[in-house]
Amino acid sequence: MNPLEQRFIERIKILNSDVWRTDLTNADIDRWLANFTGQVEPVEKERIHALHLLSNFVYFGSPEIRILLRAVYRDLYRYPIVQELRSAGLIRSPLDVETEFIKVRDRTRFLPMGNPAESGSLLLYFFRQENRLPKSLFAYERGLFSKSRPSGVVEIDSEIDLAVFIDDVLGSGSQAIDYSQRILGVLDDAAKRSARNFKTKYFVLFAKNQGLQIARKTLFDTVRAVHEFDVSEELYNPDNRAFLNQDPEIDIDVSRRVMSHYGTQVFKEGPLGWRDGQLLLGMHHNIPDNTLPVVWSSRENWYPIFRRYEKLYS
Repeated sequence: MNPLEQRFIERIKILNSDVWRTDLTNADIDRWLANFTGQVEPVEKERIHALHLLSNFVYFGSPEIRILLRAVYRDLYRYPIVQELRSAGLIRSPLDVETEFIKVRDRTRFLPMGNPAESGSLLLYFFRQENRLPKSLFAYERGLFSKSRPSGVVEIDSEIDLAVFIDDVLGSGSQAIDYSQRILGVLDDAAKRSARNFKTKYFVLFAKNQGLQIARKTLFDTVRAVHEFDVSEELYNPDNRAFLNQDPEIDIDVSRRVMSHYGTQVFKEGPLGWRDGQLLLGMHHNIPDNTLPVVWSSRENWYPIFRRYEKLYS
């Protein structure tokens, strides 16, 4: 084992024990490295570049995700509402703050992005726990609507004024477009028919700037993220910290060629992540498909270092 390889492995071990806190073992690392068989560069060179990427991987465990979900509720949901109430002159004391806020909160429903079997539901479960919210404030899409009139016209439940959709990662913005076309249009039409001041918001833990801009052009009234990735956080951007002041043996162009080559084999939809995501991001409940697929894919007999549980379509 050369000194650079040893250095990367030591860094990965420290990250795993002190930051990631996963059950990753030396055997897992060895099996993952065995995927790189010298199809682009000599085997050792490919594997050194793979270890370099792993040593720069960002992983959020359950405690960190729970902290972020508290930030979603406090910073993205509660604070703006309180500010609006203050601006409207409805608050004169701390007791007024809570009284008026609870009135708004009770007419809010929090929903996951995606269907009930996807990871958004688990995220919402943690969100409810961390913010000590009653179950009555949570719903799935159909829970936003009251029973249709005999004519078949859909109406929004009269007890709901605000729907807040929560997700972990907003990458390309494609899911926001899908919801805008499939769900938000129905809600918007129903609100207009009944002259309701009904709003929809989309809050995420992490977002790429491009995805945010796309989502903000949909029918969501508000789209916000706890952390917004800038372009320098895309792995193969020349300003990405992973390649700054790096050992001469690590070359950004070599890394990109190697990861693109193997990425094509295991995830043709996006060799460097869905819609060229180029992220090195993982969370305890799942790995986003915007992350390099060489990290998470289990297709074509590829052994992942952090497995992603992909959506299944019937």
